[in-house]
Amino acid sequence: MKRITKQKRKDAEKKREIKTDVFNTSCKSVKLFDFEMILPGNSVVRVGEKLDILTGGLSPKSMSGGILSILRSAVADCGVFDGVLVSGGIDSSVIAAIAEEKIGSIRLFVAGFPSSDDVAFSEILGSSLGVKVDSIILDEKKIEKIIKKLKAFGLDTYSVIIGIVEYAAIEYAASHGCRRLLSGVGSDELFLGFSKHREEKSVAKLKKMRESRLSYINVTDLYRIKTIADKLGVEVLLPYLNEKVVNFALNMHIKSTQYIYRKTLLRSAGKQLGLDERIVERNKKAMQYGSGVMKHLERIAREHGVKNVGEYIKRI
Repeated sequence: MKRITKQKRKDAEKKREIKTDVFNTSCKSVKLFDFEMILPGNSVVRVGEKLDILTGGLSPKSMSGGILSILRSAVADCGVFDGVLVSGGIDSSVIAAIAEEKIGSIRLFVAGFPSSDDVAFSEILGSSLGVKVDSIILDEKKIEKIIKKLKAFGLDTYSVIIGIVEYAAIEYAASHGCRRLLSGVGSDELFLGFSKHREEKSVAKLKKMRESRLSYINVTDLYRIKTIADKLGVEVLLPYLNEKVVNFALNMHIKSTQYIYRKTLLRSAGKQLGLDERIVERNKKAMQYGSGVMKHLERIAREHGVKNVGEYIKRI
């Protein structure tokens, strides 16, 4: 009788074992007592009276071919899609160019304030590819409405700030019949596109920083954009997190911080794809700044007499 009880318990625990893919692209979560947890990528999670997380780490396979051919393959692996979320930066622009090359007349969606860099550069991108860009123009009323929606989704304050642009673009795309959208999420983590990467002089530390960023992209960018997309009935596809691209990036020799920070390989791919030189050479600008959202939120916070943007969002 005792053996049967143990076996039943073992079987029950086995049924509650979950294995995630490398980047947890389905954003699986489990509930343990009163806590809802987003599962880490490339791990086996067992849920019983306690939570056991066995992480596998990143073990890249060697890849042959250049970055452009690998990105073309990654976009092809996405299957059918009907639009691209863009900002006019090199990451999303390269994906948009490959998508246009693949199916023609691709729809591009950007959100921001009228005079923002993202809207301006996305228009340049559209002209470069010969396609119309759907620019979703933000204003104070629209942003407040979006903030309320994102808070209702249970997103934290930082995710709300970043998610404003994504929500506006995805909602518009969904309302115009698009159901599967490509996004450039993941490129900065793989190709060391953040300012802190430029400041780090040790190649060994850079590699550790990259693995760290990739390990928690599940609970930040992926969880945020997948939550928004799911609520709006859209699937967001992430070519940069395709296994081939990940393996290529992780095997890439980092010659210097400046070499990698400037995303030389992606800019070279952009040139080969015939992108406008202004797109190819544009410096990185975080979404909340390139769209003009942060500047607007800071102004509104001051007008409402609150000390910072986070406090303003909490009061809405």
